[in-house]
Amino acid sequence: PRLQLVNLACSGETTQTMMAHSLCAPGGSQLRNAVSFLRTHRGATALVTIDIGGNDVVNCVSAANSTTCFTKNLAVMKGQLTYILDALRQAAGPSVPIVTGSVPGRRARKPAPGCRPSACWTQR
Repeated sequence: PRLQLVNLACSGETTQTMMAHSLCAPGGSQLRNAVSFLRTHRGATALVTIDIGGNDVVNCVSAANSTTCFTKNLAVMKGQLTYILDALRQAAGPSVPIVTGSVPGRRARKPAPGCRPSACWTQR
């Protein structure tokens, strides 16, 4: 099949800024743009990839109590990831694979074809 890559990535995004107040997405929401694109191209989208979450906890490395920082941020991020992945799933449709990068705190449901389980996962 003839495929075309559409890259909506924004370097430095957190789960929060992906949803609102984006660092680079037109209109201020990378998620809203992705959902709009997926709805417009429903039935013509072969794969969705997402790599988000690392920037939610990266500052914890230098925090006074890095464990507390990581635990707190991970709890918030987990809810935001659920919201993001659910929105992408609804927009893309039930049969489009959604492949995530290495996202802290996200358990793999099924290894993506050709990936090591520690490197990428699918979310259905």
